[in-house]
Amino acid sequence: MRMPSPRRGFQQCRALYLRRQQRLSQWFAMSTPHCELCSRTVARLTRHHLIPRTRHKNKRNKKAFDRDEVRTRILMVCGPCQKQIHALFTEKELERTYNTREALLAHPEVSRFVTWLATKPDGTAVRVFHSRDRRDRESLKT
Repeated sequence: MRMPSPRRGFQQCRALYLRRQQRLSQWFAMSTPHCELCSRTVARLTRHHLIPRTRHKNKRNKKAFDRDEVRTRILMVCGPCQKQIHALFTEKELERTYNTREALLAHPEVSRFVTWLATKPDGTAVRVFHSRDRRDRESLKT
């Protein structure tokens, strides 16, 4: 645990730490860990921050979300789902538009991928490509 910052008291840090530990213990206590997007039972899950960690200090983000909410908005997903999400969306899009499980599943490419992946067994090698839309958006920035 990090040392409390001068802006935040020890009790606030401890409460945040305990909430994180409680949430993680719930995930790890699952008898059969499953991906929160594709619902497959998998051996290893990764944490997907619905609000990317690189965007936590953004001013717009600070206005829209509570500090605790930003740090605890996490999905436990399998590797292929994690790769697909980051192949489709930029960090800014994830922060602003796709910051809930429902918003992610409402996107047509994500829902199509999740539906397809749900039929595959754990350990299936999945190749993920960046979407053309994302490549076009990134090329416009430069």
